Amino acid sequence: MTLPLPCLIIVIICTACGDLNGKPTDKLIWLEANLPSTKQDEKEKEEERLQRVREDVKLLREELDREVKANSNLQKEIIKGKKRRDQLCSMMSMIRSETEAVLERYEKLT
Repeated sequence: MTLPLPCLIIVIICTACGDLNGKPTDKLIWLEANLPSTKQDEKEKEEERLQRVREDVKLLREELDREVKANSNLQKEIIKGKKRRDQLCSMMSMIRSETEAVLERYEKLT
């Protein structure tokens, strides 16, 4: 009975490394490290990278929503402050003009 060529090669490699049962030993570790990467490995890496990017996008979207809400609140406060400042300026202008009118009347009387 003859073994197929791939099986024969494996038997020769195992025999040369001192393991007749085909069990992996320290001498066979170099085989796995020298194997080319498969499309499956690349696909898994890309899927992991895509998952990390999706998580980053989710976090950034949540942060953007928080910033938009904070900016909206700040804008509302600024508008309220501007209205109040305009009212105070109008009152100060009215007080100034009334004070000038009182002073003019006083100067005419004296």
